[in-house]
Amino acid sequence: MLSRHLNELMARLERVEDIGFAEIRKNELLRWYGRDRLTKGVWADVYEKWQEVAEEPILLVGDSDGVWVLAFGSGMTTSNDSWLKEVRDLAGITQTG
Repeated sequence: MLSRHLNELMARLERVEDIGFAEIRKNELLRWYGRDRLTKGVWADVYEKWQEVAEEPILLVGDSDGVWVLAFGSGMTTSNDSWLKEVRDLAGITQTG
C-alpha cells in the first residue's frame, strides 16, 4: 500500500472514531490494496488499522452500491440478515472475550 493510501485509510478510520461513520468507495479500497476483489486479508488489515485508531473493538461495515460505509460499533448488534457486518467477521478473526 502506498503511503498516501495508508494516510487516507487512517483518516477515514479516525473519522469513524470521531463522528461515528465514514465512507470508502469500493474501487478506492481495491486500488489502495492493489486488488481486484476484497479478501479476508484486506479486511484483516483494515481491522488491524482500526485497532491502532480506536480502543473500541467493533468496526461495522455496510455494503452499499459502490460504497462501503464504516461505522463505530459500540452498542450495536449484527445478525446474518443485518446490513451492517463486523469487519473482524469478514476478516475471519475469531472473537475473544
